[in-house]
Amino acid sequence: MEFGVFINGYLPGQAAHDPACEHEMLTREISYAIEADKHNWKYVWVGEHHALTEYSHMSAPEVVMGYLAHATERIHIGTGIMNLSPRVNHPVRSAERVAMLDHLLEGRFEWGTGRGAGSHEIASFNILDKNSTKPEWNEVIREIPRMWEEKDYMFEGEHFTVPYPHNILPKPYRGQGHPPIWVGCGNPATFTQAGELGIGAIAFNFEPIYNLKGRIAAYKEGIANCTEPLGQFKNDNVMMTNAVICLSDRKKAREVALRRGRGYLYSLVCNYHDTIPHQDGVPVWPEPPTPLPTRACSTTSSSRGGCCAASPTRWPSRSPSTGRSAATSWCSACRRTRSSTTRSSRCSRCSEPRSSRSSTRTPFTRPPVTGRRHGPGTRPSTSRCRTSPWRSCRPTP
Repeated sequence: MEFGVFINGYLPGQAAHDPACEHEMLTREISYAIEADKHNWKYVWVGEHHALTEYSHMSAPEVVMGYLAHATERIHIGTGIMNLSPRVNHPVRSAERVAMLDHLLEGRFEWGTGRGAGSHEIASFNILDKNSTKPEWNEVIREIPRMWEEKDYMFEGEHFTVPYPHNILPKPYRGQGHPPIWVGCGNPATFTQAGELGIGAIAFNFEPIYNLKGRIAAYKEGIANCTEPLGQFKNDNVMMTNAVICLSDRKKAREVALRRGRGYLYSLVCNYHDTIPHQDGVPVWPEPPTPLPTRACSTTSSSRGGCCAASPTRWPSRSPSTGRSAATSWCSACRRTRSSTTRSSRCSRCSEPRSSRSSTRTPFTRPPVTGRRHGPGTRPSTSRCRTSPWRSCRPTP
């Protein structure tokens, strides 16, 4: 498992109509990505939405990613997602922007694709039939890799045309291969399609995490049966976005989880995203969001779904031999019996002795990037032990 952050330009309430607040939010979200890079996180995903007040003010992600390319060193930066409708982004322009970002990031770019948030968003581009964008995506996603590979590209399609040979430039970084390809999976059927195409699945979770088991299984079955990947290699990965509240004070984290406004984001999702299924009984804006129960569950298996609220030292560690939790720290709403296995005095990942939290920590040196992307045999590995809840855990050589 690898960890990342998702920045989407969320600005609820009256602040959405205040230019000063909007500017502060955008700079703050960019700072999250920079901090994630400093602390060795793997990904930052940047959303792309248009005219979705409060929910997302991130309308030009490639501009943000160009800035982040210079401001970061190691973190992978991805589009979450790039709208492939030719009426929103012409396929030639999409191919050019992706290849350029691949150069600026020197192989750290991840290409997430999709067809937009729903009818309100795409109507700003004079697209009035939300179902018409699906065949457009199916056509475009197969043609852009051809643009990178061919010097005399031409195409006569149903949704766009390049009438005579053109050399689409630039080509991807180092002149070969391409960034890992992903697709946003708002519907369960898209998980299966993503697997069959050999591309990664991007999903957003607003329900109990165990409800996703069938969709992940469908994806894994699809990619296992994939014999002709859409790109030059399989991108066997699922990116799942969940709400996480991680504070140094566990009590404070749970207080944040109980706030009434915590459900407001999901009400906006249900309002704008009318192409994906929603849970029954969920209020849609402008209906007020339903508050969490007074005893909120602090794990992602909460019956209300998705939100994990805890402090870093309360996260359960896992045994490297069994994969089971060696000691669990559940909230009182879902208390479980502790495992008979006691917490080891050594790090569960690097096997180095755990030093006391007050001791002097061994300085962490950022490892060099080996390999440009996670194509065959090139996935960069993180040397720092990320599973240990102890900040003083020493990095592996």
